[in-house]
Amino acid sequence: MAMRACNNTFNLSRSCSLARSPATLPNQPPAMATPSPLKSVPAHSWETEPEGALEGIVLEDDAIFDPVKAVKGKVEKLVPSAEGHKPTHCLARLRFHPNTEKQLNNMINVEYAMSYTFHSMSNYYARDCVGLPGLATLFLKRSHETRKNAIELAAYVSKRGGCVVLKPIAAPEGEYGDPQKGDALSGMELTLAMEKAETDKFLSLNKAAEDVVDEQLSDFLTDNFIDKQVDLLKLHAIYVSQLRRVHTGHGQWHWDKTLAEELGSSAM
Repeated sequence: MAMRACNNTFNLSRSCSLARSPATLPNQPPAMATPSPLKSVPAHSWETEPEGALEGIVLEDDAIFDPVKAVKGKVEKLVPSAEGHKPTHCLARLRFHPNTEKQLNNMINVEYAMSYTFHSMSNYYARDCVGLPGLATLFLKRSHETRKNAIELAAYVSKRGGCVVLKPIAAPEGEYGDPQKGDALSGMELTLAMEKAETDKFLSLNKAAEDVVDEQLSDFLTDNFIDKQVDLLKLHAIYVSQLRRVHTGHGQWHWDKTLAEELGSSAM
């Protein structure tokens, strides 16, 4: 037992000695010197920087964004206090130029006027003495679409922190026929002219947005209105060309019947 204890003590001492002196082990390469740390900034500094070294969010090299510091001293300007706050000063408003807000309100009223006129045209072509249900359905559809445009524009103004201002709408005419051109051609030529005027106003509104660098408004107008207007101009131009070929009488009736079938009109 004494001999075994001595051997164990000897082995333990030898192991500790080897652990303390790795250079004395046979067939071991010489120890490498520890390289000095690089001075260049690592690609992902948040992985190598010690915890708590960064304050905020790294946006790019040597630029750190601290949201609290960014708005320090500007809170009252960005979010007005309740005491001096007016109902017309919406809290969500940001980079919404007064001129574009005014132009948007004008466009809202343009769309309501367009809807009112198309509704009147629909009623004219639905008369039994006119008897063109295809055009009656087409103009009723356009009345709903332009009214929807007005509602969408008003919702957008509110979302941007603006105020919707509705104005009076002029009463539309009630007669749209022409003894020379016929009821259908007269109405479609008028429609194409009105659609061009409407598209031009959307383009002017988009230009106003670009002038104040309001990319969000510009995208909203292009995606939801201007692209659709271009398609409508093409479609209605085709209708005018077709009606100029068929003239009045049976040709006009057959053209309207085809249109009614395409639109799913119930009165034929």
